[in-house]
Amino acid sequence: MPSTELLGLLTLGILLIAVLLAVFALLVPTNNKTGNRLIAAYLLILAITISVFFYHPYYSPPLVIEKLRDDINLLSAPLFYLFVLSVLFRDFKLQWKHLWHLGPFVLNFLLFVPNFYAVPELERKIYFYDYFAHWDPYASSVLGYLQAAFYLTLTFIVLARY
Repeated sequence: MPSTELLGLLTLGILLIAVLLAVFALLVPTNNKTGNRLIAAYLLILAITISVFFYHPYYSPPLVIEKLRDDINLLSAPLFYLFVLSVLFRDFKLQWKHLWHLGPFVLNFLLFVPNFYAVPELERKIYFYDYFAHWDPYASSVLGYLQAAFYLTLTFIVLARY
């Protein structure tokens, strides 16, 4: 069995488990509905992010969809952090001030608007052909690493205070 087939099968298993857990978290009766919704969203984003290993040999979506699938991962760290807060504090409620956690995703989206999202499909293909010849992917990678370090640190600080 080639390694790509094995990777596809493992990804399919992880996808099914993540979606099943997300559906369970949404449907189970509990007092912490906010926490369950946050972890369900986190698991669905995880499933969407890793789905490329399953469908890539068989299907090639439009580049815009593929880029959004790749960028949606910037929402996973804030969702996990908010989930931790909702588990630790019983009176936790999502508020308007929590929308600032969408900042890295929106910033990354705006970063790619001029060279990727606002151009025709042919120019997108040319852009993807020389993807790392541009500065945007490097800025996006730095943003992703900084966000991961920031939310990991923030999560550990909240857990240490609790």
